[in-house]
Amino acid sequence: MKSGRALLALLSALVALAVPVAVWGADAGALSKQQAQAREERQALQARIRALQQSMEAQEASLKDAALALRASEQAISDLSRELAALQARAVARADELKALDAQMQAQRQDLAQRRAALARQLHAQYSSGLSPWTALLSGDDPQGIGRDFGYLAYVSSAQAQAVQRVRTSLAKLDALQAQTLERQAALDALVAETATRRQALGEQRAEHKAIHERIAGQLAGQRKEAGRLVANEARLGKLVDALQREIAREAERARLAAEKRRAEAQRLAEERRRAQAAAEAARARATRPPAPASAGVPPVLQGLGKRLVQPVSGEVLGRFGSERPDGGVWRGVVIRAAAGSPVKAIAAGKVAFASWLSGFGNIMILDHGESYLSVYAYNQSLLKEVGDPVAAGEAIATVGATGGQVEPGLYLEIRHHGKPVNPRLWLSP
Repeated sequence: MKSGRALLALLSALVALAVPVAVWGADAGALSKQQAQAREERQALQARIRALQQSMEAQEASLKDAALALRASEQAISDLSRELAALQARAVARADELKALDAQMQAQRQDLAQRRAALARQLHAQYSSGLSPWTALLSGDDPQGIGRDFGYLAYVSSAQAQAVQRVRTSLAKLDALQAQTLERQAALDALVAETATRRQALGEQRAEHKAIHERIAGQLAGQRKEAGRLVANEARLGKLVDALQREIAREAERARLAAEKRRAEAQRLAEERRRAQAAAEAARARATRPPAPASAGVPPVLQGLGKRLVQPVSGEVLGRFGSERPDGGVWRGVVIRAAAGSPVKAIAAGKVAFASWLSGFGNIMILDHGESYLSVYAYNQSLLKEVGDPVAAGEAIATVGATGGQVEPGLYLEIRHHGKPVNPRLWLSP
């Protein structure tokens, strides 16, 4: 994985480019030369850190763009699938309505045929019997019989009129059913056309999803093999802390050996001077000689950490040491919510051992306090110190931010002793 190889390169650079301690007793020219060499090495280290930061930022930006495109495609597919399901449900409902209308039309046609047949039978019976108002009047029959014939004719005429009205009503219902059927058929045709359009759009979205997935599959293949982002981040920070701890120990050992060598050399020179002087001058020199002064330019010895340390920032404690993290695992430090841009203060005097960007932690700074104590400050908006800078307790070293993929601004603080996390709340002032 590219980020892993870059991190190993950074660790190698930290070991290879560690700034040496100034030699006690060196003359001004040698000290200036050594300081110039240290500045060159520090600039080279900073250049490598900046190059690594740019590479990691470019990779993170590429992955973020691909993830956003993939998310948009997947959301579009989900929306189209939901709309397609709704269209299909509406099409089924329209088809059911058409079936019901068709059944009603069949029943109405049968009713119309029956009514037409009944009306035809009535007309045929009237015609066959020769019964009509004019024949009844001209028949010369008994008036009472003629009255009965007129009453029957009135009844027959009323029945015929009702039959005709029923036929007309049936015809009107049939026309209405036919119009409704045509309307439902048009709606169904529109749904079918819209469904076809949606299917085509869904196919295009799926093709786009496949193209996006194939484009970022190579970038994500290595990350899928990791146990999880939290484990990777913790392992990365642990490696960095361990490497820094080893380099700090080696630097301290080199400084101790150099100091012993300087003291031995000073004692040898003093012995030679004593041998060259007269006995009286030697006695006077031994009586008045002050203790060997400490070498100029050597930084003060770091004394580790004690209790009641400076609070790095004021705010609400969200993640507590040893509690469960939302994304899995447990907190190895504390997360303090604070306003963006607030100063982050050193909890104790120390020296900047690392100041750069680290995946999962954003802009991160690590201070060496001596005696195998380190303090870690992550999620920063900006870093105000550089590698090698000495800092005092309570001095501003960074500003609060939300880097490293955080949602809201805050500070992530760890305290480590011999590389192992300890509870910061037990060390900070209440």
